[in-house]
Amino acid sequence: MKPYSTYYNGHYRPNYFIDFIFKGTPQFWVNNTLIFSVTPARVAKLQAHILKGKTVIIPFCGSGMDAIYFAKSNMNLILSDSSNDAINLTKKNLSVSIGASTINTIISKLTWEKALLKYNDKFDCVYLDPPWGGPEYANHANFTLDMFEDVDGEILLESFFSVTDNVLLKVPFNFKMYDLKTFGLPFSTYRIFYKHKPLLNLVHFGRFEPGKEINFNK
Repeated sequence: MKPYSTYYNGHYRPNYFIDFIFKGTPQFWVNNTLIFSVTPARVAKLQAHILKGKTVIIPFCGSGMDAIYFAKSNMNLILSDSSNDAINLTKKNLSVSIGASTINTIISKLTWEKALLKYNDKFDCVYLDPPWGGPEYANHANFTLDMFEDVDGEILLESFFSVTDNVLLKVPFNFKMYDLKTFGLPFSTYRIFYKHKPLLNLVHFGRFEPGKEINFNK
């Protein structure tokens, strides 16, 4: 486990995309695996603007970038992950970024199923970022709900929809949006670009707005 600045200087050539990911969070801690799944800080900030509620559950908390920005938006946090590294990194990054806070935070080493069962009456909104299965996701013409790593996307969504439809889902740029119509819920989409190249998609269930495209140049 290393701070981003140390990891970056020790392991990477100067890279504008890596700078983009960690912009505004120079003391963010990562490890060799989770660095590749970190939500870019400005995207995490956008997510916290889109998803509104009192308490958000994040069942794939990773290294905690998403949690930081939801906390900065004064949302209580229920965080879980099945990885010990993810839990330790999230605790470290929350401590560094928000310090002593009035935000109520629960952090547990649990699978998403157990987190939902344990906390199903404690949250009013959901942020889902199930693992995409490494860089190979980009090789598919269409990424579908059954392609997440060790997670059935359809079962995942149906399970959380049983509590609330106020769900924000982060998916690859090549995700097949048509699959989401099977749930019969309204949703809004946000296509995120980095220097005009597709990066990822955000899907917010529970309301419909015309699709938006957001480009980050720096």
